[in-house]
Amino acid sequence: MKRINSLKNLMNLVFSIVLLSFLLYIVVDLYNISNTLKELQKERISLAIKNEKDTFVTLLRLGFIDELKEEINKIITFSKDIENIEIKWKDKKFNYSNIKTANKIIIPLDKGKITVYYQNNLIDKFFDKYIFRFVLYASVFIPSMIILFLFIRKKILKLNVLAKKLESINFKKISSFEKIDGSYEIENITNAVNKLLKQVNRFYENQKNFIYSVVKYKNQLETAQKISEMFSWEYDCQENIFNIMGKTLKMFNLKSSYTLNDFLEHILPQDRKIFEEKIKRLCKNGEEFEVVHGFRNKENKLFYFKSVGKLKKNKIIGVSLNVTDEIKRQQKIEYLAYHDSLTSLPNRAYLKDEFLRLMNLGKRDNKKLAVLYLDLDNFKMINDTLGHENGDKLLITIAQRLKKVLRKSDFISRIGGDEFIILLYGIQDKKNIKDIINKLVQSLTEPIVIKQTPIYPTFSIGCAIYPDDSENMEELLKYADIAMYHAKNNGKNSCEFINEKLKKQINDYYNIINDLKEALKKDDELVLFFQPKIDIKNKKISGAEALIRWYHPQKGFLTPFHFISYAEKSNLITQIDRYVLKKSFEILKRWQENGFKDLILAINISPNEFKQNDFIDNLKMLLNKYKIDPSKLEIEITETISMQNMSYTVSVLEEIKKLGFKIAIDDFGTGYSSLNYLKKLPFDTLKIDQVFIKDLDTHTDDLIITEMIVQIAKVLKKQTVAEGVETKKILEIVKELEIDVVQGYYFSKPLNESDFENYVKNFKYSEK
Repeated sequence: MKRINSLKNLMNLVFSIVLLSFLLYIVVDLYNISNTLKELQKERISLAIKNEKDTFVTLLRLGFIDELKEEINKIITFSKDIENIEIKWKDKKFNYSNIKTANKIIIPLDKGKITVYYQNNLIDKFFDKYIFRFVLYASVFIPSMIILFLFIRKKILKLNVLAKKLESINFKKISSFEKIDGSYEIENITNAVNKLLKQVNRFYENQKNFIYSVVKYKNQLETAQKISEMFSWEYDCQENIFNIMGKTLKMFNLKSSYTLNDFLEHILPQDRKIFEEKIKRLCKNGEEFEVVHGFRNKENKLFYFKSVGKLKKNKIIGVSLNVTDEIKRQQKIEYLAYHDSLTSLPNRAYLKDEFLRLMNLGKRDNKKLAVLYLDLDNFKMINDTLGHENGDKLLITIAQRLKKVLRKSDFISRIGGDEFIILLYGIQDKKNIKDIINKLVQSLTEPIVIKQTPIYPTFSIGCAIYPDDSENMEELLKYADIAMYHAKNNGKNSCEFINEKLKKQINDYYNIINDLKEALKKDDELVLFFQPKIDIKNKKISGAEALIRWYHPQKGFLTPFHFISYAEKSNLITQIDRYVLKKSFEILKRWQENGFKDLILAINISPNEFKQNDFIDNLKMLLNKYKIDPSKLEIEITETISMQNMSYTVSVLEEIKKLGFKIAIDDFGTGYSSLNYLKKLPFDTLKIDQVFIKDLDTHTDDLIITEMIVQIAKVLKKQTVAEGVETKKILEIVKELEIDVVQGYYFSKPLNESDFENYVKNFKYSEK
């Protein structure tokens, strides 16, 4: 309203200024024109007199007064403005008339002057015309200005009315109003206001919906915060104040406001410094803030929060999510990852970390560390007789007793079913170790009663010492393990220290393993030898058994006796089996190409290879690659393999048979044979172990067992093979027992490939 009033006053002021300016302009203009006309008239008269002044002086000097008058009269008549001319020259003076007006011009002469008196007729003529025009223009301009002023003032008053109507608008009830005037401007303003009203109404509705949504989402957020157990907070970097928001404050029993120091007092000491540093860095540099920290409320109840924040105008806006359950689960997982779930003792992973820590500590303090490897004697028998549940109870009780006896500086862990490792830090000598071991043994003298059965547990213990025996953790564990097995082999319930002899055995073992690994990378150290198999009924060579040999670069020719046991312990046996299998396919391929198509090659498969998931796939791959007749390859498995996991064994053997390969049961009679299982196995040949064959001529029991095996094979319609036939007498007995095939030194020792082929070409049974 004030603005509209000021506009009206402004219009009054503008009109007054314009009117005064107009009048002032007229006055000033008249003044300037008057002066200009005066100067112009004066200039014109002066010019006219100056042109005649010489004539005037000459006539006056000569005394021609009448002529002078006549000349002056001409000038006065011509100019119509000059009324009188007065000339003074030396002592002479001349006046044309006696008129002397106020307007005069003095023109200097040599020794005199000319004074001209004149009238301002030019100005009078100008003003006669100017006044007429002024009246004409003023009569048009001033009324026009007044009409314009009144028109604009009326419009301004209309705007005033419009403003009052706008003041009274309730946009919640009125969406538009009618125009108060038909003029273009008022109509435009009215249309603009109506358009604005629609936008305001729409904005109002949107805001109302938005506020409703905000309230709704706020309630949902508070519900979500309760469900997810989180709260939001704001930290003022300048005021150093924590403000906590959310309805979950009661859930965690938190205050709504803390100083930074007060808040930090509630954070766990191990997290406090990290939290403080991160929040200060965020305030200073705007770095990302995310930290998981423990928090004890005023009731000393512990929570874990994951707090995340961002900096906005010197304030950190953040949220904290309750991750207590997650952290506790993680702590439990970490505990389980480093502790045995049965006894709660540290496990192998924890042992490794502690081992390295104590070794470094010993190196720094020049102290020794003893490693005790404990294995519970006869634990399998306890499990089998009392059951696994009671066996677990026994282990728990033993672990508790051992833990109580040990010093605070000692460390005990369970690394296997009945195996424990104890680290004794700061020991002085073996006597010191034996004293501690005696205490451990003494703690087990009291019987442990399980199911009303008293049990007196004993341990076989191996010991290695850092740094005397080694400065390598793995070596120390290995030495202690070997010493423990030495104690077990020596009657159990005792302790053995690692010594140089045992170390040599271990080093020999690892040297063999390393050399064997290198040999498997080459193609010339591991070779196949072939022991002929003789069909004594048809008096011909039926095939051969492939036997591996090793041409060691330093040790020379080695039989399986020198390295197969090592390969089985190190799990290299699987690689050797794959190597032998591949070589056998290559050799069978050559035999078929060189005319030995009827020979059957038998190869031994270890339990490890037989259990491999890709064993059958590997056979298929080799068969597809070399395209041999699968019936010429016989796969031998030991009786022990066949008796383990019967359903699995049968399924694998059936797959082998489907591919067309032959199957032999090796070393039959040396294991725990079961005729019930034997009839289920899909095999072709029973190989009778040489332990029964070599003494057939002297041991009646061996003869009876061998005869029984042959009869079983006949019932099952399987071929029989006798191993270890070394004398003619044994051969004659084997014939009488009606065994099908024999192999042994009586006919031939194992031969390399070339010698075996020559043997086949030149073989004559009659000569044998």
